[in-house]
Amino acid sequence: MKKLLLSLATVLCCFATINAQVAITVGGGSYCSEVSWSLTDASGNEVAAGVCGEYSLDAADGDCFTLTMNDSYGDGWNGNTFTMGDDISAGLSSGFSGTSDFCYYAPASCTDTEYAWSMGGGSYIGETSFTVTDADGNVVIENADGGSGTACLADGCYDVNMSDTWGDGWNGNIFSINGEDFTLGA
Repeated sequence: MKKLLLSLATVLCCFATINAQVAITVGGGSYCSEVSWSLTDASGNEVAAGVCGEYSLDAADGDCFTLTMNDSYGDGWNGNTFTMGDDISAGLSSGFSGTSDFCYYAPASCTDTEYAWSMGGGSYIGETSFTVTDADGNVVIENADGGSGTACLADGCYDVNMSDTWGDGWNGNIFSINGEDFTLGA
């Protein structure tokens, strides 16, 4: 098991400058190679951009954004969606481009620090799973088959427990949280 340490200095630094590291996921449909997007803040500054995949963004409670969705073929995103945090979701039903305006509001239940996490990037994601447990053995993050999300974590040490049902390792898949990457070898 590899230990994940979230230091008090990191918590204070992040808390002083941002309220949350918010997970962004784009995908879930067909023809991802046609999909691109950009996100601008209320001042018109581009704060994130990409294609299908998993990202994170530093966002404060109440920050407002404009999402510009592009499709190179012109037939919409074919079921792909842009998801930010737990409550924001958008897609392009048809055409070459479209926009969506929204504001991010941090989950009210997080009184510690919210961290974005992601799992994926390799092959055979359906064989993978992991848990993150606190010092008391409580599961604070649990995932099977990849994806992304956020977790509200207090300062402390955490265990990352990784599994592979086939027994040949994670085949290039990586679990990432707070700048730390974890993978399971064969």
